[in-house]
Amino acid sequence: MEFEHVVQVNDLKDSSIPNLTRKQLWEGLVMRAEAPQHFVIGLGEFELDWQTDKRLKRSLELPGLVVDDLVTFDEGQFVHYEIIPTATVAGGSLTMTIEEPEPQNC
Repeated sequence: MEFEHVVQVNDLKDSSIPNLTRKQLWEGLVMRAEAPQHFVIGLGEFELDWQTDKRLKRSLELPGLVVDDLVTFDEGQFVHYEIIPTATVAGGSLTMTIEEPEPQNC
């Protein structure tokens, strides 16, 4: 199965709402990977197994199971999560990509 969701972050037509910069949005996506306790409901323990500039491996303890995943970063562009399949956890993936409209479409 494949699903795609588009989430609009800024509303350029409403100046009363402060806009996030691309850098701020990127920092939030990185934080979601590095500090999942702030984003994952029901998360018990969390362990960061290893990390480089472009990848990390982590273990997430959820109710009744442990999920191990690899997270890949393409700075300022996307974060890709790849679940490592086990006997109790099916594999899967999630990619969060930052996209911007062309200037004439704003």
